[in-house]
Amino acid sequence: MISLERILFELKLIYKKIRVRKKYPNVINTIIDKRVSLSTSAVINGSILTGNVKIGENVLFNSVNIVGNVSIGDYSAIEGPTNILGSFEKIEIGKFCSIGWGCNIINHNHKFKRPSSHYFSSHVLGGKIQDDIEIKGPITIGNDVWIGANVSILPGIQIGDGVIIGAGSIVTKNIPAYAIVSGNPAEIVKYRFSDNEIEQLINAKWWDWPLEKIKRNKEFFLNNYSITNLKNISE
Repeated sequence: MISLERILFELKLIYKKIRVRKKYPNVINTIIDKRVSLSTSAVINGSILTGNVKIGENVLFNSVNIVGNVSIGDYSAIEGPTNILGSFEKIEIGKFCSIGWGCNIINHNHKFKRPSSHYFSSHVLGGKIQDDIEIKGPITIGNDVWIGANVSILPGIQIGDGVIIGAGSIVTKNIPAYAIVSGNPAEIVKYRFSDNEIEQLINAKWWDWPLEKIKRNKEFFLNNYSITNLKNISE
């Protein structure tokens, strides 16, 4: 027999989902708490957003669990199940990023230099979870980053613009702009463009262009990149 507490819990979930759907017409089967900053242009399905979460324009999320101090830029897309856990330090993800399913972006680790790596303070001794974790600083992911399926990004990592991370990689150190990395631990395979081409592309900061400018220059985005094409951009 289903308990009254369970029934009330399910009713609260239904109420939250109905309230979210009225405020955000393109958000379905999703729970969003009152601290979340979200655009009405967001398209989100089957996700949980809780904490100091800031989401940009025209994002696409499916089955994503976002917790804590997290910001995600315009037009980024995440295919879940994926976890982005910024409970103890900020996680910042730029614009136009593509993140595959099965990814974990987490900003804390267990303390493993003690006799046990278990959460002894909070789970056994009645203390605080902060006593059981190690924090190495914020995670920052640049703009136009493609993260393949089943990638794990460890605490304190800085990932530059235009990076591509191969499926199944574990990122344990910083990645420079426009590098392609793969493996466990992830290592640089090659760079997408020459040093000069990368410099020009970073300086262009196309991800900050107004949508009208992007549309005027659609051929730039639909063809292979070259500095010549960049110089022909219509303002």
